[in-house]
Amino acid sequence: MRPDGSRKSNAVWHARHEMPKNASLPVRVAWHLAHTDHCGCRPMPDSVTRAIDGQPLRICGRGHRSLPGGPCPMCWPGHYRKA
Repeated sequence: MRPDGSRKSNAVWHARHEMPKNASLPVRVAWHLAHTDHCGCRPMPDSVTRAIDGQPLRICGRGHRSLPGGPCPMCWPGHYRKA
């Protein structure tokens, strides 16, 4: 759900932030955390919710939330990104 309480899809955000095919769990977690901030058209999958349940989240220099350990899965070189 979006911060305003609606479940409306944010088509612009979805067009610019496609989930990579065969994404690893850290990438899926980061994507779904960003998704809840910007769209929230659907709830997080149970597998992602279980992965972050009780885990301390970190915030990279660009503001992406992710699981701790390793580089930010949204920023690291080679991450699929649409221009």
